[in-house]
Parts: sequence; structure tokens; C-alpha cells
Amino acid sequence: MNSALFLTAAPEADGLTASARQSLLKACARVAPAWPLDQQIAVNPWWGMREATPEQVAARLAVLSGVSAHCSLADYRAMWRSGAFTTDDLLASGRELGKVSSALATRDLLEGRLEQLPEELPPVWQNLSRLLDEERDHHLMSWQEALEHQISQFCLVALNPEHPLGLREGECLYQRWHADVSQDAGLPALLAAPSLPRVFRRLPAQPEALLTLALHELRVAPELITDYAHALLLDVNGWASRVAWEQWQLAIRGQTDADRMLPLLAIRMAWELALWRLHQAEDGSKELRHCWLRQQQMLSAWENHHAQWQLPLRLCARACELAYQRTLAAALERKVPAQAAEEQPTLLAVFCIDVRSEPMRRALERQHPGIRTSGFAGFFGLPIAYQPVGGALSRPQLPGLLAPGLTASESGPEGLQLRAARERRWNRQAGWKRWSQSPVGMFSLVESFGLAGAGSLLQRTLARANGVRMPDEPRGGVRWALYKGQRELTPEERVGLAHDVLTGLDLPSFADLVMLVGHESRTSNNPQACSLDCGACGGQSGAVNVQVLADLLNHPEVRAALSDRGWAIPEQTRFIAALHETTSNSLEVFAELGAEPQRWLDGAARLARRWRAEAMMPELAHLPDADLWRELQTRSGDWSEVRPEWGLAGNAAFIIAPRERTIGVDLAGRCFLHDYHAERDPGYRRLEQIMTAPMLVTHWINMQYNTSVWDNRRYGSGNKVLHNVADGQLGVFEGQGGDLRIGLAMQSLHDGEHWRHQPVRLSVYIEAPTDAVLAICQRHAVLRELVGNRWLHLFCLDAAGRATPLGMDSAA
Repeated sequence: MNSALFLTAAPEADGLTASARQSLLKACARVAPAWPLDQQIAVNPWWGMREATPEQVAARLAVLSGVSAHCSLADYRAMWRSGAFTTDDLLASGRELGKVSSALATRDLLEGRLEQLPEELPPVWQNLSRLLDEERDHHLMSWQEALEHQISQFCLVALNPEHPLGLREGECLYQRWHADVSQDAGLPALLAAPSLPRVFRRLPAQPEALLTLALHELRVAPELITDYAHALLLDVNGWASRVAWEQWQLAIRGQTDADRMLPLLAIRMAWELALWRLHQAEDGSKELRHCWLRQQQMLSAWENHHAQWQLPLRLCARACELAYQRTLAAALERKVPAQAAEEQPTLLAVFCIDVRSEPMRRALERQHPGIRTSGFAGFFGLPIAYQPVGGALSRPQLPGLLAPGLTASESGPEGLQLRAARERRWNRQAGWKRWSQSPVGMFSLVESFGLAGAGSLLQRTLARANGVRMPDEPRGGVRWALYKGQRELTPEERVGLAHDVLTGLDLPSFADLVMLVGHESRTSNNPQACSLDCGACGGQSGAVNVQVLADLLNHPEVRAALSDRGWAIPEQTRFIAALHETTSNSLEVFAELGAEPQRWLDGAARLARRWRAEAMMPELAHLPDADLWRELQTRSGDWSEVRPEWGLAGNAAFIIAPRERTIGVDLAGRCFLHDYHAERDPGYRRLEQIMTAPMLVTHWINMQYNTSVWDNRRYGSGNKVLHNVADGQLGVFEGQGGDLRIGLAMQSLHDGEHWRHQPVRLSVYIEAPTDAVLAICQRHAVLRELVGNRWLHLFCLDAAGRATPLGMDSAA
């Protein structure tokens, strides 16, 4: 190997070349955003790589960082033995992929004729830090562990807007880091490297100059720059995801800052260059150079090797999907019950499309033949942020894909009472909140506070278990004000908003009672509680949205003006805000109901609880109804409960069709359901809105659950008992350090013996003309990528419910 390639002469200019910049930005764009804890929503962590197929991404991530993109062979063997898929499904998978002989070999693996995958796991790319660790004294802290810890602790302060030492507007992340690390007196002693600060001080103080120098000095081949930069970012994937979120927030507000990730990349690459220079004079540097260059030469071959090694796992994964699609297609292909859309229902309930709503809708419809339900995105079309009365901060109440255009706040005497109650609670509990969410640790609270802590925990637990709502949450009877900027909406604007929402809802008729049902989860001592709330409401409770909409649609002046716009809402129709509490499967209303409607709701809740317990909590299925309800209530308030509910585990399909297509069908709480009537959608504009918003949200949810199962170390958050909240709601650590964790904890996916979520790509079924669906896909690059690269499976349903698979080649 020619050592002249590693001469350290500086490049001619400090700036990156245009091609190098583009390569680095391409790597940065591969990192998906991760929302902070107080707004946590599900995200596909591979969103930035959707221009490639999932198979290509799986091989790329495996070679760059050892990421797992499938279940293990042992998991697939267990699924096969349990009947999750059959040999016929496996052979059908082989025919689809053109790998029938491989499918037969995979069958032998599943049947135990072969005990493991036929070849040894292929090599994985190693950044310089990992290469150096192979020869490092095992009694010393590894370079990899050291750099991850140092970068993470630095970002914990610098990226926290609430920290007094956090970055200020216009300050560069890399420049701050370079100044700090150059003066860090603890690193040399910790790592037994006394010259390390001097090496850091000699690095460029500007991020672009550092990136330019590092790429030159390490002789990274131009065609490998993107993959190398991506491999570095995967070492700090949690913090990279945080920076990607900041960039996302700018983008949805119409601002651009494409270079925002480069300073973090420069920090990680600076460690590579520093370690390289630190070891230049050592005897092993020639061997290091040889390994480093050989990796670059072999990367493409290794990626192909990983793709081949993953083939049996891919075949099993596709077999699981085919088995589920076969079962669901059979359930949808049926004679639809006679339409009763012209008849006014006794009760009409509009639920969020969340998979947990499906059993509750089915249970409610069984209570009375005059009850109809509908499905709509849980933010109910309101582009709002919620700003509590008397508060200075607001929180988005809409999907993360969008930016709020309006602010909602309580008004009237009830709002003033709510403000006073909130201020009393905040003053009383401010100290508790700071401690219970500090990095000292959530589950160490009683150990630290002793009996005093136990008393406070008991008080909060009993309050939640008895259904006591916190006084800072909205309550029924509160009137709502809507603001655009600093001014309140005019009457005409309020009417326009109501018109737009009703158009989106596309209700077939109005009942005397129209119940708008948001949802929330209630858990205690759970930093990731927002991941169990409404993703369509930005990871918040849907209580605000349904109350705002009910207040808007019940207003006499708004109703009168809507009549002039063609909305024939009966005079006796009353819109009622309600809440589906998903932990205990209860229905609460924010208004007085008659005795009979209340009996319907109570009966539906009992039935849905029973179904949920039998499907997801078999250890509770034997309990009588009253005991089951109390047990679920206790779980919601128990600070030590690590599995209060299973969230959206098991999600597998999104059905966009009239309710008549699925009514009475047991979909096992695995389907998102969005009502849609193609015959009432001239031009298919409403369908386009569904496919470009709710469909993307359901895909994100599906992929977050899938990747959290496939590789919880990288895309999940490990053991929630060990979670510590990063100050400022940035995220969680597992333990006291390491990278910021994203995704779901193991306790949200695994019951200790079995997975509660079976990873399959989302199957989307749309009851609409094929030409209309394909035309919408062609108009949107994101849909072309998702459908064309098979990130999800798209089907069209005809009038008989027969499913036709679609791909971007279907247009031909």
C-alpha cells in the first residue's frame, strides 16, 4: 500500500468542493427527524432513504453499521410454527421475488434441517474509531464509547434551548464544541491520551474547513463520501435525529437551512481525524492504513454480500405480509350491507383513524342499530396549536407534517377559573416535576425520596386510578377562542373553518347527537407518554381538538351561516366532544348525556375492554368486567407499571373506504380506518388529501413499530426502567449516558416472552377507481417513491371488495 497517499498536506482551500458538499448533504438527508418527548410522534427512521427500496436500504445499513432490518431467523421460525405464515406463503414469496429455490432452502431452515443461516455474517464497515479499538488495551475506555459519550454530553447542553449554556441564535455547534474539547482536561486522563487536547486544538475551528481537511487527509474516495458520512452519523443517530427535527421545523415554516446537520457531522469527523493523527507515529499505523484503504475498496462487495445473506429473512418477511393480506382480502371481499345513508342515525360518532379506535367503533355499533361511526384523522382538520389560557407557550395539535396556522385558547369565565386552578397546581408541583423528570432517574424516585416520595406517588396514583383529571387540562363547558397571529378570527373566518372541516368529514347525514371522539392515553411516570397519545394531534391528547370543533359547530351564528353555504344541519343536532381513553378503553363525554346514550357508551367500553384484554392482555382476560376496569385504571396510574397498554402494536393496514365495507368485521385492532366515498368526491381532491397526509402518518407509525422491533438498539429506546429524561424534553437516555434514544421501548413491543408487534409493511386498501389512485401517485414524488419502491403495499378495492395490487408500473 502506498503510504504517500496519507501525506497530510492541507488542501488548497478551506471550502468544500460542490461535489463533496452535495455528497455530505446527501448523507445528512438520510437522517429522519425525531420529535422531542413532549411532542413525540411516530416517524419512519428511514424516511430520508425512500428513494431506494427497503431491500437496498437494509443492505446499506447492515454494512455501514450492523443495523438489523428484519426479525431474526428464530423469530421467523416461531412465527411459522404459530401459523403466522405457511409454507405456501413462503413459496409465493419466492415466486414474487424470483427466488423459488431460495424459498425452498428457507423452508429447510424453518423446519430445522439447517440450524442457522448458511453463511457467516458478512463484514461490517468500521469507522477509524472502531478499527483503533481492535488493538486498544481492553482495560481502557474504548475510543468509540468515549467519543459517543463526549459528543452526547456536549449536545445535551448545546442543543437544549432551556439550558443557560445552550447555543444562542447564530452560534455554530461545531465551533462551540471545538472550543470546549480543546480545553477539556478530563479526556486525557480518562483515555490515557495526554496529547489529545493538543491534537484537537490543531484542528480547524470552522466546520467546512474541518470536513475538507478530514476528507483529504483520510483519503476518502469521492464516491464513498456519502456512505462514510452516513456511517459516522449513525454513531450519533439520536442526536442527528434531533438536529433533523430542528431542520424539519424550519422547512414546514417555509425556511431552509440545508447545512444544519453539517456542524454535527464535522464534530464526529473531527474525532476521526484526531484519532488518526494521534496514531500516525505508532508502529501499527501501516496496518491501520492498509485496513482503512481495503475497507473502501470492499464496501460495495460487502453490501452485495449482506443483500444475499438477508435473502432468507426477506423471504420470511414477505411471507408474513402475504399471509396477512390474504386473510384481510378475504374479509373485505363480501356483499356490503344495504346502504342506510339516507336514514338519519340515532347517534353518529366520529373517531380518530387510530387502530385502537377500530374495536371501540365495532363495540359501539353493536349497542343499537341506529348507531353509526365514522373515521377521520384525529386532529379533525383543525390547523391549531393549543395555548392554555394564561400560558406563554403553545403546543401543536396537528400532524407533524404540518405547521399550525391558528391558536386555540379557553375563553370566558370558565377559562379564568381554569387559569387559576392551573397556577395553583403549577406552584404546588413545580419542584416535583423537575425532580421526577430529571436525569437522576424516573424509577429511582422513591429510593431517593423515601417515604415522602412514596406518599406523593401514592397520591398521584390514586388520583389517576379514580379518573381524576389534572386541573390544567381542558374540561367540558369551556368556550374557545381562535386566533390568527395576535387577532381573533372574524365570524366569517370561523364559518369558513367550520365549512372546511365539514367538507373533509364528509358525513353521510347528521344525527341528533354527533359525537366527536378524540383519544388519549393515561400513564404515570412515563417519559414517552406522548407516543401513546394521538399522532394526528402532534403526540397530544385529542381533547382540545374535539372541544374546539364542538364549540364551533354548536355556535348559533356559525350554524346559521353554514345553512347559507348548503349545510342542512338539523336544528336539534348537537355536537358533543368525547374522549376515548385508550389505557382503560373508556369513553368520556364533555357534556351531559341522556340515560340511554350513556348506557350505550358504557356497554361499548365494557365490550371493547374485553376484546382488548383477550387479544393483548390474556393475563387479565379471566377478570370480571368491574375488576378488569379497575385493574386497567390502576395500571394507568401505577408509577411502576412498564406495560400500561400496547399502543398501536400490531398495526398492519390502512383502509380508505365507506364504513359499510368493514362494518361488523373483526379487524383485531390492526387497521387504521378512514371513511371515504368516492362517488361524493368529484375530482378526487379529498382522496388526494387522505393519501398525502393520513396515509403518510400511518406509514410512519407502521415503520416506527417495525424498526423498533428489528433493531431496538439503533431505532428503539431499550429498557424503559433505565430511562432518564434528557433535560429540556430532548429525549431519553438508557442509563446515564450514551446516544440519545429514539423509537419505542422494548416494553411497548415485547411481553417478556413474545413480540406483541409483528413487523409487516403497511398494506393500504382504497375503494376508488384505479386510474384516480394512480394519477394521485403520479402527481406526488413522495407517493411515487413509497409505492414504486414498495415501502408500502397499495391495493384498490372494487364495488365487491376485490383487491387489485397497484405499483407505479400499473399505469402502463
